[in-house]
Amino acid sequence: MRYKGVERLIQLNVIGLMWTFIVVGALFFLIPDSVVAFTNAVGRMLGDFSEGPVTGFRLWLSLGTSYMVLVSALAYLIQKDLHGNRRLILVLAAGKGASSRTSLFFYIFSLDAFESGRAHV
Repeated sequence: MRYKGVERLIQLNVIGLMWTFIVVGALFFLIPDSVVAFTNAVGRMLGDFSEGPVTGFRLWLSLGTSYMVLVSALAYLIQKDLHGNRRLILVLAAGKGASSRTSLFFYIFSLDAFESGRAHV
């Protein structure tokens, strides 16, 4: 569909989200340890944060990749027909909101995420 004005801006935003979800999902699937190493490096630049573990366990990898496939598919469907699939926007927002909120919760309340300068037990 051809949209104009605000609808076109919404469509472009959803397309951008879709490609971001695809790229991030692919990176987590293809090079998970490198993603963790990059995140650790950024954390070191920003402060004294716990390092993410590089592990052989891949259950989290399967769940994360599956989630990124799901949100990419939702974004694809939304951008194809904004009016017909407008209810999917709420599903996408609920999923991404839950993901962000739980990540923030675990980050804030993790063992030593904000304990820079203190002795670790």
